[in-house]
Amino acid sequence: LERNPDNWELAYWAGWECYGLRNYACARDYWARASRMPKAPPQLMRLAAKMLEREGDVAAALREYREILDSTTDENTRQVVAQWYERTRVQFELQQAGRAVEAWRTGRGGCPPSLAALVEAGLLGAVPVDAAGNPFHLDRAACTVLPAPGQSFQRQP
Repeated sequence: LERNPDNWELAYWAGWECYGLRNYACARDYWARASRMPKAPPQLMRLAAKMLEREGDVAAALREYREILDSTTDENTRQVVAQWYERTRVQFELQQAGRAVEAWRTGRGGCPPSLAALVEAGLLGAVPVDAAGNPFHLDRAACTVLPAPGQSFQRQP
């Protein structure tokens, strides 16, 4: 890469070497670098963003997915990233809501009466919704937050 600074393929393959070693930060660096090189395919920016999620920085991954959605002109990239964004957003919001339920249980005992009660108590910013705007719900029997009925968690590309 030092001798061929515009060869995106070298950076791409270096990223796969890092990925194979589960060094997601390294893979991200190479793929981000490759995505900025001349003639690089647009898919490289989404690979780089995906590594944020693999590293566990879901909030940063969501921000980067949103940035890609706002800036890409490649329809395939837009479709894939839109699926990743929504799946990741739902999982992130489920985690946030689950933490709010646990904070309620720790502080007040028992299960909260509703997700709205968590919002009113300041433990949750808003009741999470799916892509269609359907609110998540609280299964009081299990004291667990669930996505809106019909929301799928099947793995997406």
